[in-house]
Amino acid sequence: MTYKPTLTSGLLSEHGHNQNGTFKHEFGNFGLKTGVIIKTHELDSKDNLLKLGPEYDVVIHEQDANRGITSVTYKNCQYIEQLGGISDFFDVKRREPTTTDYKIDQDIEKFDGAMVIMLCIDGVANSGVVLGAITNPNRKTTLTKEAGHHMEGEFNGLNWQVNKDGALTITFKSATDNKGKAADEKAGGTNWKIEKDGSFELSDGNTEKIRVDKTKKTIDANAENAISVTSAKKSVNVKAGESVNINATKDLIATAEGKAAFSISKTFDITVKGAASIKVKELKVDSKTMVKMKAQSMIELDAASSLILKAPQVMLGPSPSEPALLAYQLTTMGIGNLGAPVISQAIAGYSTSVILSS
Repeated sequence: MTYKPTLTSGLLSEHGHNQNGTFKHEFGNFGLKTGVIIKTHELDSKDNLLKLGPEYDVVIHEQDANRGITSVTYKNCQYIEQLGGISDFFDVKRREPTTTDYKIDQDIEKFDGAMVIMLCIDGVANSGVVLGAITNPNRKTTLTKEAGHHMEGEFNGLNWQVNKDGALTITFKSATDNKGKAADEKAGGTNWKIEKDGSFELSDGNTEKIRVDKTKKTIDANAENAISVTSAKKSVNVKAGESVNINATKDLIATAEGKAAFSISKTFDITVKGAASIKVKELKVDSKTMVKMKAQSMIELDAASSLILKAPQVMLGPSPSEPALLAYQLTTMGIGNLGAPVISQAIAGYSTSVILSS
């Protein structure tokens, strides 16, 4: 059922000037109007007539010819849709007032809903269409002289603005009430910026951020706690034109279910202030020149079966100078003493490759 104002009884041809004014208001209503949304008829409401979207009741303060300003409610007004297509559309819900103080005091300063402008299709009063909005006097404009060529908008706590330099900033505040107060100020502050030099930054407003600097040609990622990089199926590749620096104030742990390989073109240095251990199934060390091991106290080699040293010459001790004696080839000579032990001198069975310290 469509809304229609109550007309006076009788035929229109018999009405006087006042009744004709009513007719013009109902069927010749072509004036552009300003007003306020006072009620929303949701799509599933029985009072929603066209079922195309939310419909709004709008109060208009309008001049009724020469009879002064009157307050008229236009019911079930549609809000103009900017794109009007099936695949191209732009839907947005308008706010209605949260209090009725403005009705009692007749004070628009106490109105916290949407203020709009509207027309009636073909001048028919019950076919109102809201064309857009006008600035609510309770909101301070962002279009100041200092701001210059500026654009800014906000919906339910999400603010976006393009400043005079062409830089874009999108800021999350959390959902807001009709006064613009954020529901959760701690959650707010997250923002995304595209700066005038083309650099962009994504930040939570505190420590966490990702920045791509187009001028410096750098990418920075910061977090107070953890940063995770995950590739579920394929590789993660890191390539640097110069150095790759890793600095951990606690543990540095690397785990690979396959192999691990390091290919170093120059030197490879490992410095450990504490203990170091290597546990492997088999250990091979291959050096083209020398393998050097040095300990300030002791070097211990422990093998469950045997220890083999292969070299043309093996030198043991701080100042090796004497050849080692071969147990199975040793020949000694001593002067007899009627069967008593004598001091003997080795005359054969010297090693040619093992030199011992005396």
